Amino acid sequence: MKKNLFAAFIAAALAATMLCGCSATSSSSSTTTETTTTTNSDGTQTTTTTTTTNDNGNVSTTTTTSTTDASSSETSEAAEDAGTLHENVPFDVVNDTDFDFYGFYLSSTTNDSWGENLLSYLDGGVLYQGYTANGLNLSYYEENPYLDFAIVDSDGVYVEFDEVDMTGMDSNFVITFYVADDGNYKINVSLAE
Repeated sequence: MKKNLFAAFIAAALAATMLCGCSATSSSSSTTTETTTTTNSDGTQTTTTTTTTNDNGNVSTTTTTSTTDASSSETSEAAEDAGTLHENVPFDVVNDTDFDFYGFYLSSTTNDSWGENLLSYLDGGVLYQGYTANGLNLSYYEENPYLDFAIVDSDGVYVEFDEVDMTGMDSNFVITFYVADDGNYKINVSLAE
């Protein structure tokens, strides 16, 4: 399971928050950039950069990928090859599960680490059962529309959804997390009505 160190970090962060009884609300602008480089089996290197921007509560995430051929040192930028960029597409997150979300993360399927907690911009940083978080944004390339999502409970236990197809989500859309009849957690991504 990729991104498993993430769970230990979240558990420690939640424990520290519960001990001090504090929460934070941000009303300023901030940008976080995370870069990961991996060496592929064919000798090429893939670099993925995820930039998350918070502009007074409006969160935007952009992921770009570049591949370098180690033998020729030529770089092919995904921004040039990937085609259409769907930038700052607004979306809402609906919690129809049986637990409160203390974390909501996303990343490109090619990235081995998560970006920052997108719920940290909510008042109290929690998305309660039956509620919706509005006004989030993300960016992705149409030719590589697969993203990974994770939701985290108050104990630091997380549920991961890998390779969610974002095809067609180029305007307002809704991500709904729910419990299926078989008891498993599911995700539904659809255009807003």
